[in-house]
Amino acid sequence: MLNRVPPITLALLASNLLMYFVYHYTPLGNAQLLELYPFQSSLFRPHQLFSYMFLHANFWHLFGNMFGLYVFGALLEQVLGDKRYLILYLVCGIGAGVAQNGVRYWEYKDLQNDKIAFLSEPTPAQFRAYIEEHVGKEEELNPAFVEFMHAYERNPENSSYIATAKQYARSIAQQQSEVPTVGASGAIFGIIMAFALLFPNLRMMLLIPPIPIKAKYLALLYAGFELYSLIQSNPNDNIAHFAHLSGMIFAYLLIKYWRVPQYH
Repeated sequence: MLNRVPPITLALLASNLLMYFVYHYTPLGNAQLLELYPFQSSLFRPHQLFSYMFLHANFWHLFGNMFGLYVFGALLEQVLGDKRYLILYLVCGIGAGVAQNGVRYWEYKDLQNDKIAFLSEPTPAQFRAYIEEHVGKEEELNPAFVEFMHAYERNPENSSYIATAKQYARSIAQQQSEVPTVGASGAIFGIIMAFALLFPNLRMMLLIPPIPIKAKYLALLYAGFELYSLIQSNPNDNIAHFAHLSGMIFAYLLIKYWRVPQYH
């Protein structure tokens, strides 16, 4: 089967599999060197915008992306040619990383502003609002932490509770500034978008549920889900939805720029 996979797709599959092994099972998989850290982090390095695309958090993260690359990438490479196909993959992946980090930079500015607002007026109401906005709702939090929130609300003048709440606020802001991004999803979503643009009426078979769907509608479903998830803005959602959408946007722009004709 693999001998029918065109060379760039095969090389990308092999590279991602190799880096998964290196990242998880060898000392060479230096997370701080290879993962994509936010622009505001002291750990950010420009090369991470490239290296992060070849790292995956777990096997199913890897499998989902590589399955998409295999299903959509092979035919796309044959149509676009090796050079354009590789450019598409890299532009979508790197562009998604830049876009994701750009959004995170502005989110971090909001977080910092909310932290400063609480530190200047450390009330239980301000603390709860800060936590719900940037960590999660009460039912999603650690029970011990919820108990602290309740104790603070019962004793708003307690200096020990105030000091602890301030430390929590600082710690949360610091942690948020250091959360990295990994995965080829931005590039893969770009591949899916490009495929849908070139083969809009080609019927694909979904795995769950096992029904046929045209490629253009499949891309719309993906985009709609990512947009919905982005609007929901769940602080506990660790999926880079904006990176996925950005990968699709970069693919759209490239395909239109190249003026590649559709195949009906």
